[in-house]
Amino acid sequence: MSDNPAQIMEATEDFICEVNGERMLFHANESRVAASHPVVAVHPSRFRPVEENLAYTDEMATDNPGERRSRAVPRQRQAVAAAKED
Repeated sequence: MSDNPAQIMEATEDFICEVNGERMLFHANESRVAASHPVVAVHPSRFRPVEENLAYTDEMATDNPGERRSRAVPRQRQAVAAAKED
């Protein structure tokens, strides 16, 4: 299918299968896995490469053990908080 193991593959049909003893459910045009996932090797005809420009990144580590990152606050909650301050 794809020579790039990081390529994202999307299911082309709804199906249930078992891979490495794990039962898996896939939905057409919704379920996505990496090209390197074992299910793609077992059922290559049920997947196609995703052409969108997707960028999946790992979580960002903190500088020190136990340190917490700040959490993003949705804009709606920011507006409500600002209104309460006024």
